Amino acid sequence: MYCRRPNAATQRAVRQARVFHEMKEIGFYRDPSFPVFEIKSCHSGLHSTRGHFHDEIAVALVERGQSRVECAGGPFLVDRDTLVVFPPGTVHSCNPYDADEWSFRMLFVSPGVLPPDERIPFCGAGPRIVGLDPDFRRRVEDAFSVLSGEREAGEKEQTLLFLLGLVAERISSPSESRNEADSIPEPVSRVADFLHAHFREDLPLDRLSGISGLSRFHLVRAFRRAFDMTPHAFQMALRIDDSKRLLRSGVPIAEAALETGFYDQSHFTRVFREICGSTPAHYIASNDPE
Repeated sequence: MYCRRPNAATQRAVRQARVFHEMKEIGFYRDPSFPVFEIKSCHSGLHSTRGHFHDEIAVALVERGQSRVECAGGPFLVDRDTLVVFPPGTVHSCNPYDADEWSFRMLFVSPGVLPPDERIPFCGAGPRIVGLDPDFRRRVEDAFSVLSGEREAGEKEQTLLFLLGLVAERISSPSESRNEADSIPEPVSRVADFLHAHFREDLPLDRLSGISGLSRFHLVRAFRRAFDMTPHAFQMALRIDDSKRLLRSGVPIAEAALETGFYDQSHFTRVFREICGSTPAHYIASNDPE
């Protein structure tokens, strides 16, 4: 049976409908007047299908439901009674028990906002789990509202620093749990540093094996034990993180794909969706966490 290919207008309408559907489930907020943070919201849906990490400090506030978070430090449960802080580079994946009942907001903050000595509570090998009593939760929610609202940059800056200070105090408290992985072996750390410096390049496993001094098999096994992902997945996460920076600065999607090392826009879009839960087009268009 012959099926007529949809015309360009129909294809464009389908793409726009898909973006609109995604925007109802996943939102991003950025303030051009104070571009040191981003807020991502996810309502009733899976926001990622593979392990990933962020170069920023990430603070996750659960609004509804429960999820099992997988990471190298061990799985743990998060819900409305917990605030989760992911130090930069912490590999994790989120697995809600019921995606239709799962909602959260996540604040991404550039570590450069804080002086080096003030970043210490937000550094480490694993996530920090902070208990949320009603008063502390109210303070966190109020700060999120200010950051995503129509406020002056000065007020947002003070609110952001106030929030990070509150979280740092809770993280540093002996009563709060720390879920830290074992120290990363030096050969694996060497490969991770190389990937950070050369993630745009085509890096076959043989080359990474030579850098580590380990066999290909032992490198993949050791890397997975340290980061809960393969070196290739680690490289893809680095590429997507850099692509988000490019997209925010106005670089076209196709150009961002090529600049970060993807061989075509289709491959870039697929990996972007797997890691970020949305397409690059939606990421650019969305600027409202509600």
